[in-house]
Amino acid sequence: MPLEFAAEVVLRFLLEAVLYTVGYATGWLLVPALSFGYYEPEPLAPPKRGGKRIRTSGVRHPRQVSAEVTAMVGGLFWFVVVAAGLALWWFARPLMRVLA
Repeated sequence: MPLEFAAEVVLRFLLEAVLYTVGYATGWLLVPALSFGYYEPEPLAPPKRGGKRIRTSGVRHPRQVSAEVTAMVGGLFWFVVVAAGLALWWFARPLMRVLA
């Protein structure tokens, strides 16, 4: 029983880390592309404090979407890709029977 619990904790952590990383990486590309640059994903690492700061004069930065929403957009994209692939495979089966 304790071994099962430890395996579940480790596997759940790895699965969530991989899914979150892949989702965030995909969302990092999709969010600005789908919003035509109006939204920008929030960086995962907080900005470094200190150092020189460049003052901007009236430059508007795009609005930021949280990292969780960015990962959700990426995950939703992969869900749609897999669902479309399965639908294409499912609907192509009768066609393959006719052609064969």
